[in-house]
Amino acid sequence: FLRFFSESPLSCHKSCYSWRFWNMIAMGELASGVAHEVRNPINSIGMIAQRLGSEFEPKNSPDEYRSITTVLQDEVSRINKIITQFLKYAKPLDFRPRDVDMGKFMKEICYLFSDQADKRKIYFNIAGDENIIVKIDFELFKQTVINIVQNAMEAAGDNGRVSVNYFVRDNVFEIDIADNGKGIPPEARSKIFDLYYTTKEEGTGLGLSISQKIISQHNGQIDFTSGPDGTIFKIIVPVS
Repeated sequence: FLRFFSESPLSCHKSCYSWRFWNMIAMGELASGVAHEVRNPINSIGMIAQRLGSEFEPKNSPDEYRSITTVLQDEVSRINKIITQFLKYAKPLDFRPRDVDMGKFMKEICYLFSDQADKRKIYFNIAGDENIIVKIDFELFKQTVINIVQNAMEAAGDNGRVSVNYFVRDNVFEIDIADNGKGIPPEARSKIFDLYYTTKEEGTGLGLSISQKIISQHNGQIDFTSGPDGTIFKIIVPVS
């Protein structure tokens, strides 16, 4: 105890940080264990609901019976989805950065969303310098960009506009993802990165929290501006 308080402020800071770091890991492991234990009975309920829907026929109100079993299966799937996303948030990231050609990376993002954009008649455009190499974890960074572009697609709606611009400035790589939706309500802007906060009926409130965690791991940040004419999300990471 005395040695701890006799250390320099920097050493004390490191000790406190180390304690918080290991405490966060322990809490994450505990949360993951609880989530796995919850998932087992949930999966059992889902299998029972599936059997009830396919193997049994009620004497009265068969349509209502099938509707109830379908709702039960859907709710089990929704809980499983929430648990899966929670586990992704709780466990430490398997962070493996490597040099990535961002021109090829963005072409892959364009390919993933082009079909959705065509079906919904959304103007979708990606523009930037193809000769950019950034040190990132390919899969984690891709997860973040996909999440934010999907949010932009939903915000823009049918016949809307979504644009993605990427560039390097002052040794910082930036991606701007813009939509022409109605914007984020003022009362929600300070909460959108909060764990489990969502304005969507089917949302889990984990997408942006996980995205922020991923970009923080890259020593970067996510920021946004929003108004009645739309929202722009900015993903910023060091080039190396």
